[in-house]
Amino acid sequence: MRGRTDAGGTNSCDLEPIHIPGSIQPHGLMLIGDENTLECVGQAGDVATVFGVWQPNTTLSQMLGIDLRKRLAEISVGSVTVLGRVHARTGELNAVAYRSGGYVIVELDKAEDEQIEAVPFLVRLDAASSRFERTGSVAELCQAAASAFQDITGYDRVMVYQFVDEDAGVVVGESTSASMPRFLNHHFPASDIPRQARALYIRNRVRVIPDVAYCPWAIEGKVDLSKLDLSDSTIRSVSPIHIQYLKN
Repeated sequence: MRGRTDAGGTNSCDLEPIHIPGSIQPHGLMLIGDENTLECVGQAGDVATVFGVWQPNTTLSQMLGIDLRKRLAEISVGSVTVLGRVHARTGELNAVAYRSGGYVIVELDKAEDEQIEAVPFLVRLDAASSRFERTGSVAELCQAAASAFQDITGYDRVMVYQFVDEDAGVVVGESTSASMPRFLNHHFPASDIPRQARALYIRNRVRVIPDVAYCPWAIEGKVDLSKLDLSDSTIRSVSPIHIQYLKN
């Protein structure tokens, strides 16, 4: 993710405002509502196909079929609140929400065919916790964590990445499918993950990029949303520099 360095020695990656990309990844949808009235003032993704064209003064509650007034106290800046499943024209969707800049933002993506049953899932978490307790070192713990997370999510690759001296990084735990190359113990310079990206990783622990060849879907609104802070977003569009880095 190394960017060019200007005459003053500043890496251009460090200057990129990755928290305000103005777009989302197309596997999800975004609805933006005024936090006082909950009126829909913006959107991103193929909302018209999934929900239909919303009329003036339509609220988030009407779009989702959820009384968000009763949930507003749970929705805050800096964390994501799970709203659960909502029904749309195209099927069931998972919905989460958070606040940013005077707005309530709801993000949705296609729900799994069968709802996750609580008891089996909790048993798997308990088994993972037991594995963690049996580890004898931080290295073993990181490896066990990567393996457990891959088992729960089904991801092709899970890495535990540690920031070390001068903001460089090293992969200290990894679990992959058989065909994937390995990066365990590989070291990376600080320029590979610039300062603002490190800050977002600390604030928002989950980052999903299903397809590095995606085309971003721009945020549209009745108001100016060009500076909307998406630090807490789960479907925030990714820096073009980072996409090229992943392709490389």
